[in-house]
Amino acid sequence: MVKRREVVKFLKENGFEEKGGTNHEKFYKGDKRTVVSKAPRDFRQALRGHQETGGVEIAPPTAPYDRRRKMIFLCEFEVFKDEDGFYLALPFGLEGGTQGLDYREACEMAVDWLECEAEGRLLAGEPIPELPIGNEPQNGGKVILIGIDAKLENLNTVSASKAAEMLGVSRGRVSQMLANQQLLGYREGRDTFITLDSINARLEESPKAGRPRKEPAAA
Repeated sequence: MVKRREVVKFLKENGFEEKGGTNHEKFYKGDKRTVVSKAPRDFRQALRGHQETGGVEIAPPTAPYDRRRKMIFLCEFEVFKDEDGFYLALPFGLEGGTQGLDYREACEMAVDWLECEAEGRLLAGEPIPELPIGNEPQNGGKVILIGIDAKLENLNTVSASKAAEMLGVSRGRVSQMLANQQLLGYREGRDTFITLDSINARLEESPKAGRPRKEPAAA
């Protein structure tokens, strides 16, 4: 049985950084992103997927995209029970997926997974895709349709000044951390907003967020 910590270890060893999350932990590495469920299960399939793909590539937008417009993100998932007794929820038209201990939990996790997918696309300036609807089950399960209102205003964020206060650093340092993908957020005109998940992830890290501690000079 593969435990969640083994998947997290693999991602960190391959340069991914945690960016927080409620039901799914978000991981970023340069132009790639992925999520890992926090629900208990055997993570063999998840680890194999990460080993094969190395995360989802964040493609640059091919045309100007209004990230603030209202967009309903529709995605169908197939929910089915695997050989280990867990319920998997796999999306049609997107890579990855999630799971739960029972059918209801798998459906709830699918909603959270889609919200994470929307967040990653919005922050990267990627358009929300129009996915195929009316899919047939591929694994003997049931197909469910999930829709969320994908727009930046729905993200749980704070201002850069508030983020600096929470992290105990300067506002300039927050801007630097955003540029280095140590924090996630976006700029709107002269204002900068930082996601609470990425702030909490930094607060949980050791050493604490801020300027790196200087090593004492050799005698």
